[in-house]
Amino acid sequence: MATSNVVNYLVYLMKRYITLLSALVVMTSLSAQVTHIYQVPYASQEVIIDGCESAPWAKSSWSTNFLDIVSEQPGKYKTNFKALWDREYLYFYFKLHDDDIKAKGTIDHEPLFSFDNVIEIFLDPGADQKNYCELQINAMGTRWELTLDKPYKDGGVATSPDELTGLVYAIQLEGTLNQSDDTDRYWTIEMKIPWTAIPDITDVPPTEELKVDFSRVYQDDDDIDTPPQYWLWAPIGESNIHIPERWGTLVFLKE
Repeated sequence: MATSNVVNYLVYLMKRYITLLSALVVMTSLSAQVTHIYQVPYASQEVIIDGCESAPWAKSSWSTNFLDIVSEQPGKYKTNFKALWDREYLYFYFKLHDDDIKAKGTIDHEPLFSFDNVIEIFLDPGADQKNYCELQINAMGTRWELTLDKPYKDGGVATSPDELTGLVYAIQLEGTLNQSDDTDRYWTIEMKIPWTAIPDITDVPPTEELKVDFSRVYQDDDDIDTPPQYWLWAPIGESNIHIPERWGTLVFLKE
């Protein structure tokens, strides 16, 4: 093969390599940007908050299963949610399977996640990582909520308690609470959050992105020194849920 042909062939191979490498980088970047999206139907019927999956919830679909915050492996027990909206409220319905339902915290407006089994709700209106709120509730109905001006990693400061004025919720148990001598099935939490209670909401439904995530904090035994497990709707990839840019997104369907 002539020298010029060899050079041309090497140039061709180099260009092809660069093209393939660029495509790989783009694919990796797109993969990293893939997020969880949940389409929220409009509640055309009144939603009675009693912890039961009543008729209005037939319009909404169950979310994907919650996964470990880091490994993205399924949690020990299945966890899912549904969502609805109307002009006054944002609604959530959670179903948490568990064969031994437990709750410890009895005092509202005190942190629960460090020692209890809870569901956590995170809302970041505008997807700007500012003034986002967090709510925790256990199977007993004890709650704790707070608002952060920005993520902890950026020096954020939490304001607590009782930020979500007008929050209404109800719990149902398919089993018994804090009785380990039988086998339970699941517990549910149904709630409505007034739009007026969510920071920085100016339009209903929000016309900008509403970034959200949901975490089930699970204590596998009664030893509070054992680190809890965190199962998320939109896993983060590291042990820190306070990275709002990695959360999922709610998309509100028309009335």
